[in-house]
Amino acid sequence: MMSLPEISALLDGTGKDQDWRTAVGARVAECEAQLARLTAARAYLTHLLSCPNDHPTDQCPYLAEEIGNYLATGRVPTPPDSAGDRGD
Repeated sequence: MMSLPEISALLDGTGKDQDWRTAVGARVAECEAQLARLTAARAYLTHLLSCPNDHPTDQCPYLAEEIGNYLATGRVPTPPDSAGDRGD
């Protein structure tokens, strides 16, 4: 999110990035990245609510695989669907 001083500098042309389209494009990219992280978080939390395992953080094969992928790559994988329901 852009702060009011950032918006003011952008509109006045006094910011470090004189091309307002570049600055706005960078903010759009940041919003898209944040939206992807929030969508993934929602899917994982939804899965936790629907997981049939009593202790999903210890017993759920889906979450174990996702955690393994994260540890191997350092990135949160994109969930297969927005509901996070893997049916395990």
